Amino acid sequence: MDNKADRNNETRGAGSMSNTDLDRQIDRYMAKRKLLGLGEFVIRNKKGNIILVRALDVIGNEVIPDFVTHIGDGAFENCSGLQNIELHDNIKYIGNRAFSGCKLLKRIRLPGSIESIGALTFSNSGIKEAELGEGITRISSKMFSECRELKSINIPSTVSSMGRYVFHNCESLKRIELGKNITDIGECTFKGSGLKEAIIKSNIMKIPEGIFGECVHLKRVVIPNTIMVIGRHAFNICLGLNTIEVIGNNNSNANINLPDGLKIIGIGAFRYCEKIENIKIPDTVKEIGAEAFERCNELKNVGISKGIEILNRNIFGSCRSLNSIEIPDNVKEVKSGAFSKCELLRHVKIYNTNIKIHVDAFYECNRLTQVDMVNGGRVKTISMYELYSRNGYDI
Repeated sequence: MDNKADRNNETRGAGSMSNTDLDRQIDRYMAKRKLLGLGEFVIRNKKGNIILVRALDVIGNEVIPDFVTHIGDGAFENCSGLQNIELHDNIKYIGNRAFSGCKLLKRIRLPGSIESIGALTFSNSGIKEAELGEGITRISSKMFSECRELKSINIPSTVSSMGRYVFHNCESLKRIELGKNITDIGECTFKGSGLKEAIIKSNIMKIPEGIFGECVHLKRVVIPNTIMVIGRHAFNICLGLNTIEVIGNNNSNANINLPDGLKIIGIGAFRYCEKIENIKIPDTVKEIGAEAFERCNELKNVGISKGIEILNRNIFGSCRSLNSIEIPDNVKEVKSGAFSKCELLRHVKIYNTNIKIHVDAFYECNRLTQVDMVNGGRVKTISMYELYSRNGYDI
């Protein structure tokens, strides 16, 4: 025997009649679709929330009926024939993967009425242009991930947070601007994208982990002066990065400027940034992770912070253009490989006579034969053998 509640809560095709006006409206709509030979919709009424659960065999253009309030998880997922979708202003929720894999879908407008958007909503789709309405507050994780044709998107002023991997591998996206109201950005948001320029105007305190990782075309980034942490691998393999500007901070002549109150530079933060030539690390920086500037092949001038005590493993490894370096007296330890394979390094000046130098800190720095040890106003030049011998190494 049929369950009456189930008949009233689910409509597939022009099924059984409902006792409510809303359910009758759904039935009439489904009958019309069937009469016109349109693809089939599965629609459910759950306590007044009208959910489009699944679209079957849709082709071409679709207009979501205005009584629908929710687009369910995977509703249009992999609908290979869907070319255009029109969403009305009554939509409150779009579920996970709702339009994922819709390769012919090229443009989307999301109304500001939407209160929640699931993850992977348009991932791996053919979207080229996205318009987000004022009122949307969050861009969900992986929302446009793998949308390799995406060229244009607006971020409305009402957006305050962005999830992880939102624009991962969006190869055609060239520019992004994040407004002042954004307070939270997930990790790897733009990883592998085609960005050339990124502007962050919001007063965030951290550049998230991997946010621009593998953005090989990225050249210019503008960040706020409120940043205190640059996360690990934030700019890893940004091969073309040659400019970082800090809003309200124009004190440095370096092409890579860092915020005044910066405290931490994470592991591999600028690894493989081959176009960086000059960088001044603020004295507020207390920690620089391993491999932070490894393989910055064009790096010629570095001002090391007077706030750090340890130069970590491979921190400047394979910086092949680095000619000289001054290690301030606050540095107590230089770890393995810190300056390894710096082929042009000839001049090193060390201001802490009690510093601990690991035996391969200058591994394969073949042009470096001696260093200057500075004690007060006196400078003593010693050989590399003597330097390592002071630390108990036998070379």
